[in-house]
Amino acid sequence: MNSASSQESLSPWFADTLGKTLEITGFFNILDRKGFLVDQTKLGISTENIQFPAWTGIGAESLVTGGFTVSGRDLTLECRLFDVVQGKLLVGKRYTGKVEERKEMVVRFAQEILVALTGEKGLFDTKIAFAGKKGGSSEIYYVNFDGTEPVKLTNYHTITLSPKWSPDGKQISFLSYKDGAPDLHVMDLNRRTTRKILSTGRLNLPATWSTDSKRMLVTSSKDGSEDIYILNLADSRMTRLTSDPSIDVSPTWSPTASRLLLSRTGEARPRSTSWTQPAPMSGGSPSRGLQHLTGLASPFQSHCL
Repeated sequence: MNSASSQESLSPWFADTLGKTLEITGFFNILDRKGFLVDQTKLGISTENIQFPAWTGIGAESLVTGGFTVSGRDLTLECRLFDVVQGKLLVGKRYTGKVEERKEMVVRFAQEILVALTGEKGLFDTKIAFAGKKGGSSEIYYVNFDGTEPVKLTNYHTITLSPKWSPDGKQISFLSYKDGAPDLHVMDLNRRTTRKILSTGRLNLPATWSTDSKRMLVTSSKDGSEDIYILNLADSRMTRLTSDPSIDVSPTWSPTASRLLLSRTGEARPRSTSWTQPAPMSGGSPSRGLQHLTGLASPFQSHCL
């Protein structure tokens, strides 16, 4: 890796990977390098070496420069972000590690760029869980925020759906027919262990976790119609929140957990509802008042509970 040709191949890789990473956010428009007015091979990383008018002249507002050295499998990467309008350095970072860790270094600097320019950390350290279908079965996977490095979590060779992250990112809940019925399960991602949390012999759908990861909103048809329940994960005790012949799905807690939002289908016309205090998460009994939120020309309605 310390040959000249290897280092030359890494140079455009760093630029391309950082550009693609930033574009995913929707905040950045990466300029075509063919339009650059400076010799990229001679572009320095120090403020005094930057020709700022050449960058503002092509419409650039910010500029990232960088350099790296490779010794065996060891990599040192230095990156800097400049405000070309004001002609000043905004942030500079140096990363050391193995060549195989170069993408992690790029992602970390992309995070620094987003924080410097927007004040927000963004989604670079997040993962996406999804159900991947093959033939008549589906399994749970997760990937990095950019769709790379897929990891297969289940291998049940049956229908497995609806993955939901716990707030701390350490667990994923999902529905699976692996035991013959649509039961709910929770996987500990560190230990790769799975436990069944709800089995009623009827339809059960996982929804939102509580902020303390101790409870979960679920849709279950255990009592006939598809209604909303709070499931206590420690003992599988269920508290019923809705009792309606319509189909209630996709419940979500409000930020204060004092209300819930859900979708309802099966009524004569779309409408919306809300629960009022006391908050179901606090252990009280929710009132059954409904607040209409929307009038959608669709069989599904949004309800605030």
